[in-house]
Amino acid sequence: MAEKKKKSFFRKLLLPAAIILLLLIFLRIYIPFYIENNLCEKIRQSLKVGDVSCKVRSFGFSHLDISDVSVGEGKTPFLTVDSIRIDYPVLGIFRRGVSMSGLNFNAGYREGKLYIPGLRLDDLMGGKSDGGKPSKNAIPGLISSLMIRNSSVNFNLGDKTHIIPFELLAHSTENGEYELNINLYPRGEPIFITSSLDSALKKVSGGLKTKNLDLARFQDITDKVKGLKISAVADIDSDFDISGDASLQIRLSDLDMQYKGLRITNSTDDDGKPEPFIMQVSKKGNSIPFTFNAFRMQAPFPVDFSMDAPGGELKISKDGVTVATEIKVKIDKAQFNGRFKATGFQLAESEMMTLLFDAGIDRKLSWHFNFSALHDRNESVELEGADRSITCNPELMSLSGDGDDHSATVNYVFKVSGTELRKKDGMSVILPSMEFSGVVKADVPASPLLESSSKLVLENISAGPAKCDKMEIVLPFQWPFVLDAPKIGESNAGAVTTSQLSSGNNKLGTFEAVLKQSGDLSWKIDGAFQTVIDNLKVKVDGDFGMKEPKGICCDIGFETLESVGSKAMNFGKVNPAFSGISLDGNFKTKGNVVFEGGILRTNADITMKDSVLDAPSRNLKVEGLQLKLSFQDLVLLKSLPKQNLKFSRLTAGNIQMETGRIDFQIESPAKYFIERSSFSWCGGHVYAPAMRVVPGEDMRFILYCDRLNLSSFLQQMNIAEASGDGTVNGRIPITLGKGKLKIRDGFLYSTPGVGGVINFSKSDVLQVAMSAQDGVSITSFLMDVLKNFKYDWAKISLNSEAEDLKLLLQISGIPADKFAYNASDDSFTKIEKDEGDIVRFQGIQYDINFYIPFNTLMGMQSDFNKIIQGGGE
Repeated sequence: MAEKKKKSFFRKLLLPAAIILLLLIFLRIYIPFYIENNLCEKIRQSLKVGDVSCKVRSFGFSHLDISDVSVGEGKTPFLTVDSIRIDYPVLGIFRRGVSMSGLNFNAGYREGKLYIPGLRLDDLMGGKSDGGKPSKNAIPGLISSLMIRNSSVNFNLGDKTHIIPFELLAHSTENGEYELNINLYPRGEPIFITSSLDSALKKVSGGLKTKNLDLARFQDITDKVKGLKISAVADIDSDFDISGDASLQIRLSDLDMQYKGLRITNSTDDDGKPEPFIMQVSKKGNSIPFTFNAFRMQAPFPVDFSMDAPGGELKISKDGVTVATEIKVKIDKAQFNGRFKATGFQLAESEMMTLLFDAGIDRKLSWHFNFSALHDRNESVELEGADRSITCNPELMSLSGDGDDHSATVNYVFKVSGTELRKKDGMSVILPSMEFSGVVKADVPASPLLESSSKLVLENISAGPAKCDKMEIVLPFQWPFVLDAPKIGESNAGAVTTSQLSSGNNKLGTFEAVLKQSGDLSWKIDGAFQTVIDNLKVKVDGDFGMKEPKGICCDIGFETLESVGSKAMNFGKVNPAFSGISLDGNFKTKGNVVFEGGILRTNADITMKDSVLDAPSRNLKVEGLQLKLSFQDLVLLKSLPKQNLKFSRLTAGNIQMETGRIDFQIESPAKYFIERSSFSWCGGHVYAPAMRVVPGEDMRFILYCDRLNLSSFLQQMNIAEASGDGTVNGRIPITLGKGKLKIRDGFLYSTPGVGGVINFSKSDVLQVAMSAQDGVSITSFLMDVLKNFKYDWAKISLNSEAEDLKLLLQISGIPADKFAYNASDDSFTKIEKDEGDIVRFQGIQYDINFYIPFNTLMGMQSDFNKIIQGGGE
């Protein structure tokens, strides 16, 4: 009985078992068929791609193994997978593990868009979910782990495909969260991405890290930006969560970034060791604080930038975005001097500056910004050169602006004080105060328009004896420049104005000019230099700026507006010390300044014809003045050789010179070369050999005299009124310096074997001179002899003593008249006929000392010094 019941039970189980077995066989056959055909087709239709295919390699109670997965066009699929294995244990069928191997995904970037070959992203992203119901933000809990190995993303950028190998591991934890780890290996450089999230997507966090990432291996990518070169070893560490809070730290060692002349490297510590660049950025709510330690800008000039805590801050709110930061700037002495050694200037000390910046923009695109660069006012910047030095104190550089999406206004100010250029020879240029300021206005109507007006103010300028209390330059600017275009502001005209220019106590005049823009980056200047002499005005005009392809260039000319003609120029207006000195004649000047292709060319011509220089109070008059002076370089103040100054007659007190000529060259402001000089004097000829004149140094030269009429010479020396035809030759060494005129060992002598007759018609000066001779008894006979004296030889010695010129006249001969001797009174009597006891003289020699005041000559020399040195004190 029991046997029958047991057999009946197995018979009852046999049918269900057979059904289950048939069902399993059906599933074993149908599921692979369904996956390979129906499921792949549905995926193809959903993605709207050309083909989706796969092969079910194995299907069992605990796993599904799929191979040869291909999605996309038949020959060029964007996704292929060598194998996918899904494990689902019988006791945990809903805790599935998926592993993939050999996944290859193709994508690219072209014309500003991401693309996947064979997949229309726009259509895919634009589709709606089934039934139009929104999907829930939750992750199905069907997969407990996902592993992808030996896979890569093939990304096409430009004409090159970049293969990025990667690995992925995702798994669920006991508390229902998911952890994701992605390892990328672009060019063999590891990048680690981690993430953690719960099934409801209420808690999401993640991060990205790199270790010793060599950026130089991606140079072909950065080359897409022309001129950009980057090499560095990067360590990156970042974190984020679903709330939006995030942090990022970038550490760059061996940094070298170059772009169009700009070069960024690591800075160095006090021992010269490179320090890695570290930048930290975080986000907490609406605030994004950021900071960095330091980096160095090597080019165009070496500057270190650093930031102290708390650094800067970016704020994002519903009203807009604002940013504020403070950056320290250091110009390192050793780096600067090494880079600019060729300039000849060295930075005396390392310099520090603080940069302040804040800006903001609202939802209506209204914006504002403020930028300031502050330097310690108590410290000056000093550059030292071999023969010169520059000192200045840059107090402030400030930029501020505001605007919106169609207009903008920017104001700027740059202040420098205590600027001084000094040369070791004592020359200096001083600018106690310099301010450059202005405003830029921009408008974006049918076509963009930019307009600005910059103002440069220089105060208390001095260069050696030259001074100017104030100079103002207003420079207009409009871009793009269109002639007669409407202006944004009131005016687009500029100007140059100066206060009185002076040199020492000499007043020179003022300069005024109008500046008008003539091109995008070029201007015209039209003005005049009005000297203190009413009828002497110099016109200045030309253009300057940037012109393609020449670059910076200028062409400015100047010339006197009109011939002075008969209008006398009163130099007393230049300096009260020159009161009474006037120049009447024809005076002209013309020149130009040209800069092109990096070369500066300057020249000027000064001519003077038929002019008369008159100084009645100084008993000085120069007639028939003619000057021809051509400067080949105005910067060096160098003239051409063989310039000449001529005069027909020069009268200085009793001294009269005629047909004078000086050939000279101005070699520099501190050096003049007199090639030759000559003039006619006392019926003879005087010349001086070549010599150099250096202002401030004693000027020594020798006047060589040829056949001077002795009588005329004595008369012009105010010794006596004499007549006769005797001549003398010799030389007169002269030293001019420190307001003194000195003559040492000068002499004039008659021609050997050639005598003459000299007549002293007035004897008062002679008598005074002779009465001063020690041991000599003056008689009327001695004086009568000199009234008509026939000499065999004569010699004049000249030496300066104190404020006088000592002139020793030595003359030997016999009286030209006849004298009879009176024994009764032991005297001589002049006779007209051969009567009485006529005396036959064998020879008489006179040695007479004359002391002539230097007053006239010294006055002339003093005036000369005032003109040359710009004095007059």
